[in-house]
Amino acid sequence: MMDTIHKPESVPKKATLINLGSNDEPIFNWVEYIGKFKTNGKIYPHIYGVKFYDRTGAVRTSYFENLDLRNNNKDIPFEDFRFLNFPAADDIKITNGLDTLILFSVTSDRDYDEVREGVVFKDINRVLKVGVKNKFISTKSLQANLKKASGNLYVLTLKGGTKIQYKLSSSCTEPPSELSFINTNDGKAFFLERTCYLELVNKEDLMKIKPDFVE
Repeated sequence: MMDTIHKPESVPKKATLINLGSNDEPIFNWVEYIGKFKTNGKIYPHIYGVKFYDRTGAVRTSYFENLDLRNNNKDIPFEDFRFLNFPAADDIKITNGLDTLILFSVTSDRDYDEVREGVVFKDINRVLKVGVKNKFISTKSLQANLKKASGNLYVLTLKGGTKIQYKLSSSCTEPPSELSFINTNDGKAFFLERTCYLELVNKEDLMKIKPDFVE
């Protein structure tokens, strides 16, 4: 069935057709790797860009990470990997024949900011660990505002007004820019910079960044 789906002329020849849905409810998209994430003149080699084209030719661009690659300071030759079918709107699965990786979305051209009383609340992706092999997948994103307080302390304010105190990790050796994602298993909030992340000051605040938390 996948081979018989009409490919819009706007879709590049090198794009691969995959199913982002289930066998019973398929969601076919053509996908192509477009390079490392770049913003404000800086390249982040551990964040990978992918373009998605649906059956109408509509385009969206998302950027992906893998926590093991980040933590182990590894980069992969993405061009040597191929995309696999994977039932997830915000994640991708790739393989080179030996290794198979799941990468979660950290930013997208469909993210949006909301301004409330002059305060900007940004979309921040959240991830959670599944299974026993340290695999992380995306879960519901949140909108929040991050502000530096003093020294190495930060305050994350959720859209409903809930405030969460964080402290910057000692591993951060450069000025951090913006958040990439939050790990809902331990509460760590990771910046785009590979070695930079925030840790909860109060461990009991972990529940506040869970997807089921209600302000």
